[in-house]
Amino acid sequence: MWYLDLFIAVTLVFIVSVVYIQHMSQSRGIQTDLLSKAQTMSGLLMSPGYPLNWNTSTVVIPGVVNDYHINQTKLNSLYDLPHKDLVYLFQVENNVYIYLEQNANPIIVIGKNATGKEPTSLAQNIAHVQRVALYNNKPAILHVITWA
Repeated sequence: MWYLDLFIAVTLVFIVSVVYIQHMSQSRGIQTDLLSKAQTMSGLLMSPGYPLNWNTSTVVIPGVVNDYHINQTKLNSLYDLPHKDLVYLFQVENNVYIYLEQNANPIIVIGKNATGKEPTSLAQNIAHVQRVALYNNKPAILHVITWA
């Protein structure tokens, strides 16, 4: 009789192990995808963009950096873009939160009005990429966060 108990216990441990491994693999895949998208977005933002003198009506690639210096006009244009346009330009279907900080103080937040908030503790997968550029000739950090 104890063989039946042992068989049931081993079977349950096996099933739980398989489900756990599947869940972890899927979660890693989502995390990898989010990180790839955040890296792509930050890379595009650290470029001059296209066309070089883009604005909200002409933007194809929303870059805001020229020679490691953040262009204030482009940063303002990025801020003025509706969230749906940001999502379209970056070709992401996840939440996007972009901000620039200097000396640990946020300077400008992109996408906050559209998403309503930063990622919360309820977000299961978050990717956060940081890039350094000069803003008013001082180092600043550009943060790109995406989550699902």
